[in-house]
Amino acid sequence: MFASLRRSMVARILGIGAVALVTSGSQVSCNGGEGSVRIGDPPPQPQLESGSTSFTTFLVLKDSAGNEKYAYQPGELITFEVTVRNRTTQPATVSFTGYAGTVDVFNNGTDDSIWNPFDDRVFAQVVQTDTIDAGESQIYRFTWNQLLETGSNLPLGIYEARGRLFARVTLGGPNGAEVDDRDLRSTLRQFTIN
Repeated sequence: MFASLRRSMVARILGIGAVALVTSGSQVSCNGGEGSVRIGDPPPQPQLESGSTSFTTFLVLKDSAGNEKYAYQPGELITFEVTVRNRTTQPATVSFTGYAGTVDVFNNGTDDSIWNPFDDRVFAQVVQTDTIDAGESQIYRFTWNQLLETGSNLPLGIYEARGRLFARVTLGGPNGAEVDDRDLRSTLRQFTIN
């Protein structure tokens, strides 16, 4: 009995250690799904059509005090706030593994991502679901200390960032119409490191 209990406790401790190891890394913090925010009455859009605007995704950059900002000093913390709004009259099912929202940082004018909060992170391949109700938004925040995966600091220069929902989104339930990926990406936001 005691051997079985000890094995069970050791297995739990190893599991906790594995989770701590997987989630450790450079200073990056993430939070999301901080409750839904009601944003007015949604326009009536019961169906998805080609080029739809069923969802709107915004990206805002902020400093450590929570003020919107687009010019930073080297090493200064940058908070990326990604807001995804369901503009339809139907609830949306969001299916994802790991984390639903994300942000990519690019060298100005390129398509090569130089940072993403989940670079070199491993997630259990368990599909999770969330719901964004009609007319509501989900907010995802990521804080970055400008440290690249190589261990070097982000050099001075001009950069671009794009927020996106990294998930499969369907309206009216898991088997409903799938939302176009274009609706789940923000426009590029330019920022500088001076």
